[in-house]
Amino acid sequence: MRSPTEVARELGKSVGEDEELDHEDSFLYWAYENDVSVYCPALIDAEIGDYMFYYRQEQDEEIGIEILDDWDTLIHEALEAEKTGIIAVGDGVPKHQAIMSNLFRGGTDYAVYISTGMEGDGSLSGAPPKEAVSWGKIKDKTRNYTQVDAEATLVFPMLVAEGFKNYK
Repeated sequence: MRSPTEVARELGKSVGEDEELDHEDSFLYWAYENDVSVYCPALIDAEIGDYMFYYRQEQDEEIGIEILDDWDTLIHEALEAEKTGIIAVGDGVPKHQAIMSNLFRGGTDYAVYISTGMEGDGSLSGAPPKEAVSWGKIKDKTRNYTQVDAEATLVFPMLVAEGFKNYK
């Protein structure tokens, strides 16, 4: 039984060990090399889940993913941090899990939501920062939060580039 973070770490390690793969372009490889945890609450959504299903049927019926281990770790990291911040690139389960883990510490200190999600589309993924403030997921007193209404894969690289440009 492994957590999604352990699976991501193992994939990063495997990419680095496989000489046929270009590990320079793999974020999982670089996360492994720099001991950075990659949280993926929806790990079994799509191909990895399909492969694990077939592997369980044909090779090892005991194989499994223990997602609660990552949830415990994420909450404890938030509780132990002096300050936390979230850059939510898009919506969905990862955004919700990141923001919810900060509820236990009285809210994150900083939050940037980048999304085309709409508040009224029937999805909490489209909920704006003010909704998270009302729940205590984002601290309100500093007002260090914003919503960028734009396509995340276009805007996020520009924000990162500008951040590196100004970093000294």
